[in-house]
Amino acid sequence: MAATDATLTLSRCAEAADALSCAAITRTPNGLISRINAQLQNIGGIRTRGVDVTAVYRSPRTSAGTFGLSLNGNILLKYAESFPATVGFTTTNYQGTTRGSPEQSYPKFKGNAVVDWDIGLMRASFTGRYIKSVKEADGKRLDNTFYGDVQLTLAPGWLENRLGLTIGVNNVFNQDPPACYSCTGPNYDPTTYDVPGQFGYIRLSWGL
Repeated sequence: MAATDATLTLSRCAEAADALSCAAITRTPNGLISRINAQLQNIGGIRTRGVDVTAVYRSPRTSAGTFGLSLNGNILLKYAESFPATVGFTTTNYQGTTRGSPEQSYPKFKGNAVVDWDIGLMRASFTGRYIKSVKEADGKRLDNTFYGDVQLTLAPGWLENRLGLTIGVNNVFNQDPPACYSCTGPNYDPTTYDVPGQFGYIRLSWGL
């Protein structure tokens, strides 16, 4: 089950005169829209297609330490939902778009890369996360977004690496999520983008 996007309901009523969509729209006596019923309903189905790509490299151990690189990407080729209409079904492909109520974005490409350096009792890493731009129903573009995370881990040798101290900062560049005018609540899509601001943490771990 899923809620039909309000913009889709409006366009199906206005452009296709779909009776089910028009019935979900409530108007005031002077003709203004006062409410759109977006309750959960059975959908005809979801068809999705994509490609996942992964590449990993780790260097031999050298006097300068060990270096690693990990690449992961997802290419979305199709994400189509079919909803019941007065006659048959209507299908919408959300690839490369974002929608509000409920918020959900479908970028054509998402990827992340991790570069790490390991030497002795210390390990440092940088993670870059990239989200390709998407468009709202009115054509407004949510720009490409890049997040960077850094992490440093120390493991004292005299404790046989049982104790680990990790310090990190997510969104080190303080990248704000792109504004989404069709989204409800915080005016951005929290299912795809980070909460605004940097996030720092310290973690102490112990393993037997």
